Amino acid sequence: MKRFFHRFYNSLNLIHIITVAVLFYSNTSLVDNGEAISIFNFFVSFLIFVALTTVLTLFEYKIYYEKTPLLILYGGIGLLFLIFAVINVNHTVRLITSILIAIALLIKLILYSRKHTRFEVNYLNFIPKIYFVVFMSVVLLNVLLSQHVVSIFMIMPILLLEVETYVVLKGTDNNSDLKLIGTLAVIVITFFVSYYSKIDLRLSVQLNILTNLIMPLLAVILVFVATTFVNKKIELIIENESIE
Repeated sequence: MKRFFHRFYNSLNLIHIITVAVLFYSNTSLVDNGEAISIFNFFVSFLIFVALTTVLTLFEYKIYYEKTPLLILYGGIGLLFLIFAVINVNHTVRLITSILIAIALLIKLILYSRKHTRFEVNYLNFIPKIYFVVFMSVVLLNVLLSQHVVSIFMIMPILLLEVETYVVLKGTDNNSDLKLIGTLAVIVITFFVSYYSKIDLRLSVQLNILTNLIMPLLAVILVFVATTFVNKKIELIIENESIE
């Protein structure tokens, strides 16, 4: 399970790097483009950045007991998000800055991957919270921003978690195969439901009850369902003390 923590941490970092770099580059300055849709997209992007960074920081603090360097790094990136929203820069500068952010986060990942990780059984209870934030971010990226390529990468730690919990519980849970198939089905359905959903704030767009309301709501509900399944698996792992 400790090795799983390490693999899960690496995959979480990789999707964090990709997501932050893409969201940073795709957001344009609000100075000369202050339309409602641009403002909305910026705040959604910044909200996703804050949510992913917060759970990653908390996770890193649990397994490394370090917080100050992380807060400086992530706080600096968040400040750049806000600065680039209120100043007008060309795409070249934004692209170079996005690459530098990705490099800085990658260097942090390499350095922290070499550190000794600490593990306690109660850390497992934090996994479903990360799962929920990542999966909900996938839905928001698809439904609100149409960042489908990024959302595909963000599925990685979710799928990894499902496979890892299956491997751990296979010897103690007779229904582990069925549960794996069920949860994978929920993940795939949720992704494609959100993929074909779209909430568009432009007044010129005609409202479609199915794609603009029903499907996004269904995707959000399925995220809660999948998180409930994962939470039960984690509880079962803790109960059986399968932590080697």
